[in-house]
Amino acid sequence: MLGNDCTVVNSTFKNNVAHEFGGAILWNGVNGTIDNCEFIGNEASGDESGRGGALVIAGDNCTVSNSNFTSNHCTFMGGAIFVSDSTDSKIVNCNFDGNYLQKEQFTVYDNAGGGAIFSACERLLIDGCNFTNNYANFTAGAVHLSNNDTVINSFFDKNYAIKDENGYEYGNDLA
Repeated sequence: MLGNDCTVVNSTFKNNVAHEFGGAILWNGVNGTIDNCEFIGNEASGDESGRGGALVIAGDNCTVSNSNFTSNHCTFMGGAIFVSDSTDSKIVNCNFDGNYLQKEQFTVYDNAGGGAIFSACERLLIDGCNFTNNYANFTAGAVHLSNNDTVINSFFDKNYAIKDENGYEYGNDLA
């Protein structure tokens, strides 16, 4: 989706594949709304560029609400959602279960992770969300945060990030 004031409501996105960005949706614009949607088994692949297994938000003031993200995956950032170049976006009352990031090999210079969400934006608000059974084979089993991001009223259970060769964990829930 490219444009302002876009709305997606009561929709299901299942088993979609994108080579790089947003297995189901790549949104770039202002004032987007995604409400009461299901994202199941979507994938963003690509050796160094698979971002947002289900959704990429690349615009300002997007609200994702009352939606479920299940078993989505990517190869670099954000198993379910990658938020990039965005300000003042919100993810509210959503459920994230079994989403994952699986990359073949990372280096210490990679800024990757987020089994459910990877934020590379300003002022992302995550409110009232549930994160269960999400996985990243690098940082942040559930959510990788950025500048001035906020997580409130949310539940985290059984999320997992790998340990490096020295036994250091990189944020099972948040990083």
